[in-house]
Formats: sequence, structure tokens, C-alpha cells
Amino acid sequence: MDGNSNTLTSKPYIKSSVGEKVHFSGEESVSDIEQDIVSYTWNFDDGNIKEGNNVVHSFSDNGVYNVTLLLEDVNGNKHANNINIIISSEIVSEFNVENKNGFDYTFNASESKFTDDVGEITYYWTFGDGNTKTTDKPRVNYTYSSPSTYDVYLVIGSENGFESTSKTTVNPSVYLDFADELPYRVIKVNEGYEDVIMPNHELGDNWPEIIFVDGARYEFRNLPSDIEFVDNDDNVLLSQYEDGSMEDAEDINWIDNENSVEFTITEELGEKLYGYQTYE
Repeated sequence: MDGNSNTLTSKPYIKSSVGEKVHFSGEESVSDIEQDIVSYTWNFDDGNIKEGNNVVHSFSDNGVYNVTLLLEDVNGNKHANNINIIISSEIVSEFNVENKNGFDYTFNASESKFTDDVGEITYYWTFGDGNTKTTDKPRVNYTYSSPSTYDVYLVIGSENGFESTSKTTVNPSVYLDFADELPYRVIKVNEGYEDVIMPNHELGDNWPEIIFVDGARYEFRNLPSDIEFVDNDDNVLLSQYEDGSMEDAEDINWIDNENSVEFTITEELGEKLYGYQTYE
């Protein structure tokens, strides 16, 4: 029986199109008269034909292919349906923060995807502070000079003219490493940032005065005891010891990691913050 039968409905669809292998499935095809489907024939419009309700096919050239699924049931009824698939060379740019230490970052784009025929790959990094870097490897190290919020962009380009862009946002933090015993003593901070954090004290001084910069994110690491931050009237704003009034503020993003804490100095927090106190 030639032509399309009214008793069958074919529904070809692509199960996956990542990479070079494309998965096609005819599992949702049905017979209106409940007759068993005995054959699934796929024509890929590139000279190749395959049989089966689930098949995998790779296209060797760029282009638009009209893929056809032809069904036949036990009574010889047939039905055909098609779907277009675009095959092209492509790059998908992806990267993450692999490592962070204060102002020091390692960005890794190893999870980016590209087809074999795009040619030689180049990574163009823009760090959001006016600086850029071009590399031929997916991993790059970068050090910021000050705390702020930066939009980092990666453009991956190829010698054949393909490119893809991705973005993430980072908040380099001011870190303070403390001696592991009381009294509180700061023993290490971001390189070259001592005079900003403690202009009136030296590293190693007991109970140093710490200067907070609006918009900066801070990490207090290796704390020898619980710490809390208060206003001028000793009202608790952030605390490891009790509930602080500003701990739930999303833009402050207070994180208590037992022997370390992290937080961002917002305009409101900066206006209220007076000092810190500790508990043994």
C-alpha cells in the first residue's frame, strides 16, 4: 500500500544533538488501529538510511537535512514524517571559577564545547577591570588589585571564524588570616593591602582596628573564637554567637563557616558597623 495511511501517526524527534552524534527516536509513533509497527526506516538526506525505532547518526558536512521516518505496520500500512536538522560547526563557551584566594582567581574553560572542524581555538578573556588576556589554553590565572564586583567575559574564537561568549560575575574579597589563639592578631592579608585594612596597626598587633570599605567583600579566616560585629550602641549586626539583625540581608551574604566568616559591606552595613567583639 503506497502513500500515507490514516491509521498510523509517525512522530520523529531528536533525543539529543550534543556533539557530533545525533540521537533520533520514533518511540512515540503509534498505530490508530493498534496494529504492531514492524519497521522504522530513517532517511537522513545525506545518502544514508538506517532501520530501527532508535538510531544514532553523524553528519559529516554542514547543512540543513530533511530527515524522514517511514513507518510500516503488520498490515502494510505506511506513514512518513520528517524533521529538519541543522548541522553546523559550533563553539559553546563555558567557564567557572576553579580557585579563588582573596584577589587571586583561576578561571577554567575546559568544559567548553566545540566541533572538530572549527579550527585552532583562542581564548579572549576580559576581567571587568579594564584588563584583558589572550591565551591558547582554557585555564587562566588573574589577580585583581582591589575588591569590587566584576563581570568576567570569555570569548572563544576559532581560525575559521566561529565564536561564542560566556560571562560570570566575581567579587574579589579582602581576606584576613588570624593567629590561632587569643588575643586577635591579623598575621596575613591580601598582598599590598595592609595599609588599606589596618592603616593604624601592623600585622601581628593585638586587637587591631580594621577598616571596612563600602562594597568590598571580607573573609575573616582561621578565627580563634566566635566573632560578632556591632554598631555604636553594641547592637549585634552579624554574629557567630547569636542572631544578628542584618545576617539575612541577601546583598550582605553572611556566611558562617565555623572558624571563618564572609560578608559584604553594603552601604547600610557600612553606616552602622562600629567594631567587632569576640567570645571564647
